[in-house]
Amino acid sequence: MRLEPVWVEVILGGVGPVAVHGDSGDVGLRAPLTGAQTRAGLGPLVAEVEGAVDGSGWRLTWSIANSSDHPEAVRAVRVGCAVVDPDGPLGFWTHGYQSWSPSGIRRYGVDIDPSHLGHAPRLLRSMHHADEDRAEPGELRSELVCALTDDSGPVTVVGFLGGSRHDGTFRLGPSKDVDRPVDPRRPAPADRPATLVAEAFLGGALLGPGEDRDLHTVVATVGDDVHELLVGWARSMGAASGARTSAPFQVGWCPPRRGPATTSEAALRTLVSAAASQSWPFASVRLGDGYQAAVGDWLQTSDDFSSTVDVLAADIRTAGFEPGVSISPFLLARSSDVAQANPDWIARWFTGSAPLVGMFDQRWGGTVYTLDTSNPEVLAHLEGLGRDLAQAGFRHLRVDFASAPSSGGRFHDPSLTPAQRVRAGLDALRRGIGDDVLLVGSGVPFGAVVGVVDATQTGPNAFPSWEHDAVAFPSYEGYTQAKPAIRHAVEAAVTRSFQHRMLWSNDPDCFLLGASTDHLAPAVVRAWGDVVAGTGASAIASGDLLHTTPSDRRRFDEVVAVGRETDAAARAGQPARAPGLLEPHGPARLGVPDGELVIDLSAGSAEVVPVS
Repeated sequence: MRLEPVWVEVILGGVGPVAVHGDSGDVGLRAPLTGAQTRAGLGPLVAEVEGAVDGSGWRLTWSIANSSDHPEAVRAVRVGCAVVDPDGPLGFWTHGYQSWSPSGIRRYGVDIDPSHLGHAPRLLRSMHHADEDRAEPGELRSELVCALTDDSGPVTVVGFLGGSRHDGTFRLGPSKDVDRPVDPRRPAPADRPATLVAEAFLGGALLGPGEDRDLHTVVATVGDDVHELLVGWARSMGAASGARTSAPFQVGWCPPRRGPATTSEAALRTLVSAAASQSWPFASVRLGDGYQAAVGDWLQTSDDFSSTVDVLAADIRTAGFEPGVSISPFLLARSSDVAQANPDWIARWFTGSAPLVGMFDQRWGGTVYTLDTSNPEVLAHLEGLGRDLAQAGFRHLRVDFASAPSSGGRFHDPSLTPAQRVRAGLDALRRGIGDDVLLVGSGVPFGAVVGVVDATQTGPNAFPSWEHDAVAFPSYEGYTQAKPAIRHAVEAAVTRSFQHRMLWSNDPDCFLLGASTDHLAPAVVRAWGDVVAGTGASAIASGDLLHTTPSDRRRFDEVVAVGRETDAAARAGQPARAPGLLEPHGPARLGVPDGELVIDLSAGSAEVVPVS
C-alpha cells in the first residue's frame, strides 16, 4: 500500500445553517496535482502544493492565496491522496480532536463516523471535531495525525506539523472518481477505492484581496512500528511548534470535581489543613471550579467562599503548598458581571443576535456562552485575568473547556480560523501569567495548543466509576467514550502516551484516593494508579483526605515513585510504549519499568507481566 497525492481542492464558503461566503458561493473547486510542484487556479484562489520524498515517506508544503479583488470565505483546503494497492482491509488509527475525544483503531468499510450514528447536537459535534458538520457518507475522520495499515504489515503515519494557524483533519473515504451515492448510515462500500484527504480546516475564515496564507506542512512516514512512527511525528511536530516540554513533575492535590470542597470554603480549608497535618507530599493544592461568583467572574468568589481569591491563594501557600486554580475562561454566564458590563464580548449565532452557546451544565445554572476571543478587548481582558491570578499568588492555571471558541458562529474578526481563536485566547492568558506559571489545558484542541500549554489532559475526567455512568453523564450514540469514566481515561492515556514530553507533559487526570472510591473494586483503583504513573508527568491526588488509610498513602507514594521513573524516561526521549494501538479491542497494554502493564478493559483490572 502507498499514498499518492493526486488532487488539490478548496471549499469556498462559511459554516453554519446560513453560511456567510464570498461571491463564488459555497462550492468546491478541484485541480489535479501535475508533478512535484503544482500551482493551481481554483476560482478566485490560487493553491500552491509542493511534495518531496523525505526519507521513508514524503513531505507536503502548501499555501492558498486570494487572487481576486474582494474577500473570500474559505472553509477548507484539501489534498487528496489515492490509496494505491492496498493488501486487504484498511485499518485507520484515528486521533481525537481534543482532550476528551477518543482515539483508536477503526476499520474502513466496517465502522461509521460517530456523527452519523445518532442525533448528536451541533454543540457536541463542535466539541469533538474540527468541522462540526457531519462527515461525508462513508468517511472516517482523524484530527492532526493518523495511521493507515493493511494486511501487508507496514504502517503509514501521516500528520500535520502545526495547528496554531488552522486545524488539520484527515478524512478516509470512498474515492469520488466513482460516481455512485453512498448511504451515510452505512460504512463505505468495500468495492470502492479509498482516498485519504489531508484537510486544512479554516472554518470559513475570510481571506482578503491578495492575501496569501501558508498552511501547515503535512508529513508521512512508513515503518513497522506504529508507536515509534507516532513518537517520531510528535517529536517533529513539537520541534516545529516550539513545544513546552520541560515542566517539572507535578505532585499535588485537587478537590473532587463534585462535592463540598468545590462549593464551600469551609470544606476546602478543612481538607487543606488535613493535607498539611498528615504530611502528604503534595507540592501544590488546586482551587477547583465552583469557587467563582459566576462563570466569567473568576476573580470574584461566591457567597460560600467569603475570602477573596488572593486570600485563598495566600492561605494555601501558608499551609505549605503552591496554589493552583481551575477556570473556564472562554465561557461566560449571561448573569456574570463581565457579561453584564460587556455584552458585545459574547460571540453570536450565525444569524440574528442570539448569543453563541458554549456549554450546558447544571452546576453553572444551565446554559453558558462563548467568549469572542477574536475581539482585542476580550484578549486584553484575558491577559489581565491571567496577570491578576498570577499576582494573587497562583502558580498553576488549569484552563477547562478550552475548545469553546472553535465553535462555528459570528465573531468580531471573521479572518481568524477556529484554531486561531483558541490559540489567541491561550496566548493572551500566557502573556498575563508569564512563563513561570504552569498552564494546563483540558478540553483543548490538541493542534492549536502546542507551544503555549505546559501540560494537557489526555482524556476524559476520571469519574469514580469504571464504566460510563449514564445517569450522571447522559450521552449520545457515538460519543459515549468521551464521557467521564475511569475506563475512558485509561484508554485515552494509553493511546496518547507517545505525546508525553514531545508536545507537552501528559496529564492523565487525578489519582483517586481509595477513601473517596469505596464503591469501586480495589483492582480498579490500583489499575488507574498504574496508568497515571505510567503515562504522564503528574501525580495529583483527588479525594477525601479526612478518611484516608495507610494503604492510600502507600499507594500514592508508589504512584509518585513510578511516575517519576517513567517521566524521566520520557524526558530522555522514550515515552511509555503502547504496543496495542492497532489492536481491534483498544489499547490494553502499556510499557512500564517492570515489564508490560496488561489492562483488562472489561473487568477494570491490570497486572504487570515481565517482558523478556
